Amino acid sequence: MEITPKHYAMLESGINAVIARHPNAHAEYTKACLSDMRYRWDVLHASKVVVGEQHNAWAHAGKDEIYIPLRDYCNDDNIDTALRKITGTK
Repeated sequence: MEITPKHYAMLESGINAVIARHPNAHAEYTKACLSDMRYRWDVLHASKVVVGEQHNAWAHAGKDEIYIPLRDYCNDDNIDTALRKITGTK
């Protein structure tokens, strides 16, 4: 996996917090015929995790969110692989 262990742990923490608050969300997405990918990225957006580039980190300083500069070295496929592993979806 392309994501560093530190960034992965930050991402996992934010994602797991959302899943804990909404344990039936994946089943609801499946029932509504929404894809696993849609679920994964919606969970990411619902978390307090913001994925971006290091040069934009200043804009998120002091906000109630976790900023991870994954875009400096990852693309969407790399991020989705991590989200798949964290959420346990296909």
